[in-house]
Amino acid sequence: MPHSRPRQVQSSLLKKLKFSRVVSIQGARQTGKSFLAREILPAHLPNCKFLTLDRSSDQTAALKRPDTFIKRYSEFSPILIDEAQKSPPLFDAIKLVVDETPRPGQFILLGSTEFSKEVKIRESLTGRLSRVRIFPFNLTESRSLPLAAPKNHAYLTPHPKLTVAQLFQYLERGGFPGIFSIREGVERRALLKDWIELVCFRDLLQFDSKLRCLPDLAYDMMTFLSQSEPESYQQLAPSKSVKTIGKHLALLSQLFSLHPLRPHPLGSGKTRFLPCDVGLIKPSEDTLLYRLRTW
Repeated sequence: MPHSRPRQVQSSLLKKLKFSRVVSIQGARQTGKSFLAREILPAHLPNCKFLTLDRSSDQTAALKRPDTFIKRYSEFSPILIDEAQKSPPLFDAIKLVVDETPRPGQFILLGSTEFSKEVKIRESLTGRLSRVRIFPFNLTESRSLPLAAPKNHAYLTPHPKLTVAQLFQYLERGGFPGIFSIREGVERRALLKDWIELVCFRDLLQFDSKLRCLPDLAYDMMTFLSQSEPESYQQLAPSKSVKTIGKHLALLSQLFSLHPLRPHPLGSGKTRFLPCDVGLIKPSEDTLLYRLRTW
């Protein structure tokens, strides 16, 4: 099963639980956050409890009575809450709990959106929260290769672990756990198109309505970025202002759909925005360098 492959983020997460009261696992949708928390972590955290705010009853309880919602599961540690950003009041309730009992490893919060004021979540957990970023499978994870580096770094194996053909296959398929293993290219591209639509027409609407998000604009921008690398922001949407384009690039980055590659602080270059997974870029000879840069 693709999702069950070992994840490099796992060791970092378990280390952070030893000194942080709250740890967040954040990343783009369908990168394996829920599977990691629900299926893999219980083997290392036998007293944990997994909850998801995708379940309407849990979401309603977390919104209306967050204190009661948390106390209901007080015998478990840690409490894993998926899609935590769907209940902003929950963050203040968690703050009170971990302040009263400053014990590490009490909560793990999962989300496909950066916890920020744009989703009506203030920095309630400043100083109490450690963050872990999860990406789609990297090349090592997609091939189920050993995650740890060899002890003797000077030793070179006579046979490479990967072939050039396998590298190009990864550049074509990417690393989304539920998508990369599909052999049919047409079916895989259709699922990636659905992924972009969900990000733009559903996830983007989680942000504050005052931001006036434009899902159609976001979709056009993501579609452009899946075909070629723009020479300027204006090329993404010629009819829109640079300010509007920049705002939507920032929001898509907060959804982890785009990865900002910032220039050196002393340089004069502009931030580049790359897709979060190389599989989102349509494979062709013209996009090879773009895919390699994204990888």
